[in-house]
Amino acid sequence: MFGGRCDVHWWLKVILRPRFPSRNILQAQAKACSAAIDSGYEYTSFYITVPGGLERYPYDAPIPVEMVAMQDDYDPVQVLLHVRRGYIFELEIYRANLLKLDLYEVSLDRVKYTLNIDSRSTTIDGNDTFPN
Repeated sequence: MFGGRCDVHWWLKVILRPRFPSRNILQAQAKACSAAIDSGYEYTSFYITVPGGLERYPYDAPIPVEMVAMQDDYDPVQVLLHVRRGYIFELEIYRANLLKLDLYEVSLDRVKYTLNIDSRSTTIDGNDTFPN
């Protein structure tokens, strides 16, 4: 697609960084997927197609992983991974206060993940090193 921060695969690596049950299934889907991009002033959405024959994610959570990346201007960037019928179908990135979103300027220095697995939510700190 575009490479780097405008590439769906880069962002999928970021959102799938924390460990959780069956993460490997979503990682396999992420590696094999293709995506169409829709972008506006305050958001970018990747509409994802996963090829047939891959294993389905076994949990019913429509958004199994969420990430909030705090920015220096205190307007967080939200990243949501959407799953439908066991397959990744959208990665949504947006500014919480609807300010301009530039994927190349999103700071990943202070992030938190929320894992929504099997009707439980767990929030974890994600201050690790991220892919460039």
